[in-house]
Amino acid sequence: MSLLYPIEPSARAESAEVQEPTYFRDVLLDRVVGDVTAGRDEYHLQAVFYAPLTSGPAIGHRQAVFRDLETPGISDALTHFGEGMRDVRQCGDLSRRLRHPRQQDRWFLEGVTRYGQTVARLTDQLVAAAPASAGLRATADYLQQYRASERFRAMTEAATALVRELAAVQHVVHIQGSRVVVRRYQGEADYGARVADTFARFRQGPVAPYQFQEAPSGDLNHIETRILELVAQLQPDVFQRLATFHRDYADYLPETVARLDRESQWYLAYHDYVERWRAAGLPVCYPTVAARPGPVVIRGAFHPALMDVMPPGQIVCNDFLLMGPEHILVVSGPNQGGKTTYARLFAVVHYLAQLGCPVPAERASVSRFDQIFTHFEREEEAGHPESKLEAELRRLRDILATATPDSIVIINEAFSATTVRDGRELGRRVLERLTTLGARTVYVTFLEELSRLSDATVSVVALMASELSGTRAFRLVRQPSDGRAYAASLAARHGLNYDHIREQLGGPPS
Repeated sequence: MSLLYPIEPSARAESAEVQEPTYFRDVLLDRVVGDVTAGRDEYHLQAVFYAPLTSGPAIGHRQAVFRDLETPGISDALTHFGEGMRDVRQCGDLSRRLRHPRQQDRWFLEGVTRYGQTVARLTDQLVAAAPASAGLRATADYLQQYRASERFRAMTEAATALVRELAAVQHVVHIQGSRVVVRRYQGEADYGARVADTFARFRQGPVAPYQFQEAPSGDLNHIETRILELVAQLQPDVFQRLATFHRDYADYLPETVARLDRESQWYLAYHDYVERWRAAGLPVCYPTVAARPGPVVIRGAFHPALMDVMPPGQIVCNDFLLMGPEHILVVSGPNQGGKTTYARLFAVVHYLAQLGCPVPAERASVSRFDQIFTHFEREEEAGHPESKLEAELRRLRDILATATPDSIVIINEAFSATTVRDGRELGRRVLERLTTLGARTVYVTFLEELSRLSDATVSVVALMASELSGTRAFRLVRQPSDGRAYAASLAARHGLNYDHIREQLGGPPS
């Protein structure tokens, strides 16, 4: 039983050894994953994000669980389960860290007690919520069977009995100078009650009870250790049963429940991330993910990493559309107009969709990919035998040799260090190879004529909010590129637009 996969865990692709894909940093998926997993380091959730799914049923399996998390009660149930399991682990860690065996036994018992309560609560809550997804239905069925199993019932009943027995252990400690005597309780007066009676006359009204919660302590000192041993000598049976309980149930946590704890945290982490989008008024949708390359329709999409650098109200959403023979988006326009973010967004939406996650868009219809390849500008390394151009050509050669028709290729400002003529010729050759290959491609360039190479290429232009002022709109649209926006941006940057020139000549601004 697995929340992440509709198949047995032994057959899944994800493992703790999976490394971050090389393209993550180029498209800022590393920031997205860092934001999603923040505060959950103990679960090692990154490995799940590094392994996109390879089948439609697996993608649908996860999407269904995410939809269930939007049902009142289910996300709360899994959240409470995670909190309970965290308490269980803390008890177990403390039990292993302490040196005194009787302390170890008691904290182990506390962990088992909390574990039983946590499992029982999740079982009841999931059954009552009646989830629709196959993953959570299977989880509820498993928990019901596990809770009814002989071992679980025997363990929780024994734990409850031991807690009750230990609570009934009473003893008296008599301290006189350096001498400490421990003996059985024989009905001596309760000094706490006598103190309360003495001061009752000063009470001025109802007083709320104050609950003292003792924090988990460290090892006992030598005096406390000796007192505990003397108490154990006075009540040997109950302490022997405690030690036996620890030995008999040392491996009480089944792998399935431990896996459920981690996998539910993956869903909750991403669910909480998506709720930030919704709270900010940004779009969220469940994408359609086709098995084979086809039309790409993405409406109203934004890059989630932008939420770290600008207010949500300033985030601009953009569209992608590839139909028929089209599979290459050639993006041009002024610098700092959003072209690079647009290229990154194409990869991010496809990647999150193939993880089975909701995506940051109003609507998305994409298809599965086998690999993502990125080519972003790199700084030239001092002392390196290759020139910047040689390094670029080598990296692009490797991409073109490895990519398939099912791949996604993101190329950002290639050949910017060479002449316009050489950049145009090299870009043309790269795009011709990609056209023949058929891979979905976003090619960011200042050479607008590259968008008119064939029916496979589509021109996308970064708009200006005002051509006269050179203000960027961060909005990119499908339209032929005529260079006007880029020229207006350069003129504004160098004080050569209409208003600047008119001002220099002494005329009133338009």
